[in-house]
Amino acid sequence: MTDATPLLTPGAKIRRESLGFAVAEGVSMVTSLGVVAIADQLIPKSIMSGVCKTIGKLVIEPFLLTPLEWVESKFCRLEECQIDKSVPREKRAENMAKTILIFGAAWALSLEAKLRTRRYMNNYLGVSSHEVESILPREGAGMWEKFKHYATFSHWHPEEKMIFAADEGVHIGSMFLMNNQFSKQTDTMIKKTTDIIQKTTGMSEKKAHEISTMAWIWEVPNVLGGLAGLGAIAMKHAHNWPNAGPLKKLFGGYSNQPPT
Repeated sequence: MTDATPLLTPGAKIRRESLGFAVAEGVSMVTSLGVVAIADQLIPKSIMSGVCKTIGKLVIEPFLLTPLEWVESKFCRLEECQIDKSVPREKRAENMAKTILIFGAAWALSLEAKLRTRRYMNNYLGVSSHEVESILPREGAGMWEKFKHYATFSHWHPEEKMIFAADEGVHIGSMFLMNNQFSKQTDTMIKKTTDIIQKTTGMSEKKAHEISTMAWIWEVPNVLGGLAGLGAIAMKHAHNWPNAGPLKKLFGGYSNQPPT
């Protein structure tokens, strides 16, 4: 379908790329919630507990616990973000390590799933075929090269940078609001969702709470970010963003590649 791209109208391109973007967002959400839901089942509890205790004791407790808890208390007003000083530092460090491991893995894998799905859908639907070649590391790239790729965005196409900035910018911004100004409402919805999951699946309260927390703290803002991403896609095809105006300086514009 790529050969037909020049014949597509801007409206058709917006519809096609928006469809691919929506599919990628759905895959990303399923991936992140799935990782949280099944992490304990895939990894033996003895191994998970040992790893968390080791990281907590050697890294979190001596170096990171105090600054992480300070950041958590300043930027999150949810009930579960309140520091329980009656719990020993060692145990708090272990819990922090588990949270970072599980939710960090969920975020990393969901982002990878989103990018790969978007690349496939854009190619399949015949839009932005030049863009998707630059959003993933080269074949056979090592761990350090992959880290530099994702950390600096230096190899990303300007279009992808713009869409990612709109998506994740609104995502993180709305997540901050839900954890602060709307923390009471978020706490209420987490509790209600936890009850629903328990009743419908028979899942333990702890696991149901982890899933509902991930859903409300991460995935609801993710949906809002997705809507912003769709807006960026529309402006890309309708008004040649980011190859026009101040966005060209912000995201780099195009080098030798023409806009889609």
